[in-house]
Amino acid sequence: MLRFPLTLLLLSGGCGVSSAALPPEPVSGSSVSKEETFVDYIFDAERQVLRDRWGRQPDRPAPGIAPVAETGGAPALRPQAGKPVRLTGLDLPAGPLTLSLWVRPDAPLSGAPQVIRASGSVLTLGIDGQNRYQVTRSDDDRRPQSATAAEPVGPGRWQHLAATHDGVTLALYVDGRLVATQSCRGRKTSHSDSGEALGSRGDGSNPFRGLIAAYAVYNRAFTAAEIAALARSFHARSPDNNATIQVRSLSSL
Repeated sequence: MLRFPLTLLLLSGGCGVSSAALPPEPVSGSSVSKEETFVDYIFDAERQVLRDRWGRQPDRPAPGIAPVAETGGAPALRPQAGKPVRLTGLDLPAGPLTLSLWVRPDAPLSGAPQVIRASGSVLTLGIDGQNRYQVTRSDDDRRPQSATAAEPVGPGRWQHLAATHDGVTLALYVDGRLVATQSCRGRKTSHSDSGEALGSRGDGSNPFRGLIAAYAVYNRAFTAAEIAALARSFHARSPDNNATIQVRSLSSL
């Protein structure tokens, strides 16, 4: 069993992988403490489950997890049609939060809405009908408020997405850049009756076509500098629950 971080360096020669398809180079200072982490899912390809690194949440059956060659073998989820990963309202903290994950949307985009992370009444992250990233969160009166990026999605390459809510403002970041904000007053970001899912809506509609990796939720709203640090690193927890695979690319376009 590994006890120390394992770093994988991807070399540009002889692998046939374009650097544009890879997550960017990690930097120091992007680590987050256990106390600040609400859930940090290990993508377990052998057992086909999402497993909370800290054991705070039960395992989530997740068919479609497999090692990805371009990330040095780090696992990612390709959601299966009609089979979203079932989460619960307890997968979100009850107050301020930061949601962080990596995605690689398939090309070409169809123009149909795609849901990356769904919520019946709390927090939904996806791609709207105009191929733009969008995060929607319900305020305390359960009225939906959305922050939508102005730029279209860049399919076929890895992108880091983060959504934050501090009780006043909902914010969306793409590759470490703040791309949209929306006033959204509310303290409660978790409802036990909310239908949470990863990869589509809870009923399987509006499926996301692509890969999802390194999904984590933190129990405070990160600063812009902290989001930028997350976007410069790609960490994938190994199934032994102790090793961290850090994937590094030499450059990005």
